[in-house]
Amino acid sequence: MKVLHVISGGDSGGAKTSVIKLLKELADIGVTVKLICFIKGDFYQEVTRQGIDCELIPQKSRFDLSVLKRLSYIIQNDGYDLINAHGARANFILALIKKRIKVPLITTVHSDYKHDFDHHQLKRIVFTFLNAYSLKKMTAYITMAEDFRNIMVDRGFDKNKIHVAYNGVNEDRITSESTPEVFFGQYGVVYDPAYTYIGIASRLHPVKGVDVFLRGAKAAIAVNPNLRFVIAGFGDDKYEQMYKTYVIENNLVNVIYFIGFVENIYDFYNCIDVNVNSSHTEAVCYALLEGSMFKKPTIASRVGGTVELIEDNIDGLLFDDNDSEMLSQHIVTLANDRALRVKLGNQLFEKVIQKFTTRAMGERYLQIYQLLERN
Repeated sequence: MKVLHVISGGDSGGAKTSVIKLLKELADIGVTVKLICFIKGDFYQEVTRQGIDCELIPQKSRFDLSVLKRLSYIIQNDGYDLINAHGARANFILALIKKRIKVPLITTVHSDYKHDFDHHQLKRIVFTFLNAYSLKKMTAYITMAEDFRNIMVDRGFDKNKIHVAYNGVNEDRITSESTPEVFFGQYGVVYDPAYTYIGIASRLHPVKGVDVFLRGAKAAIAVNPNLRFVIAGFGDDKYEQMYKTYVIENNLVNVIYFIGFVENIYDFYNCIDVNVNSSHTEAVCYALLEGSMFKKPTIASRVGGTVELIEDNIDGLLFDDNDSEMLSQHIVTLANDRALRVKLGNQLFEKVIQKFTTRAMGERYLQIYQLLERN
């Protein structure tokens, strides 16, 4: 089978990780894959470094339609069985050429498309509308969680065209030999084994609930002063400054640390004691999957696909969306109970290596592709 994947090329975070892992796994199980990007961004640079077959068709802006001719030519002449889009830009471009190419179009819905542009009022109005229009043109859909599938059905999409394929990790490719002293020292954080280090790897954006994490940290430190909080990630300058201002105004500078971009994120997971995700909307989050490979206990908001990954009090602790007080209680509980941390970390690790692997993800995609090809 031969499949063309199309993505903007400027993607980051979970979508970037998901697509790269997917392409490598599909190639490993015998699918011929090629990737088209429109932006020479971090994503494009990463896939080329990893040896993935990728072609750049430069697009000056979202409305530069000069790329349509080249993309149509590639699809019509290179014999692809189907096209897999990722993201709003790819959806829009493919929707415009659908009638020319006569090939099934499937799109992977990595997030709730109604919230993808919440950071910018004009983009939220224009691009959300265009993406919703483009999605309606697709032959089929892959969502990262049953919850996302249900959301799309509620919005009028045909349930028979929506398929679920969970994100996955490859245990053999996730390693870290860093120590907390060395890792934290790189970022100006003095490591003290008497403290419990609570970590969150997240884009600094309101949809990720970073403010919830900060409020939870403030409440938890008031109960247990032997806590330290480490935030790995970056985002829009406006939001990053807002979060840092909160820390300063609440006298938490030596308690909550922003360490920015981490080149080897596995070192981060290896060195923290508790892994947190406080998003308001989420599929099956890579931050939780990757953290589980180091058997880290997890605290997460009860949203989206997270509840399909974590069973409360069995392999993690859940808190209601936006409930920073419940988050703080869970933090204090785990900080005071090492045995519980070990138990939850081990339980989640076992579940992930059984059900949420890159091989399972690749095989599920292939199954969906084959179903579309037959129809």
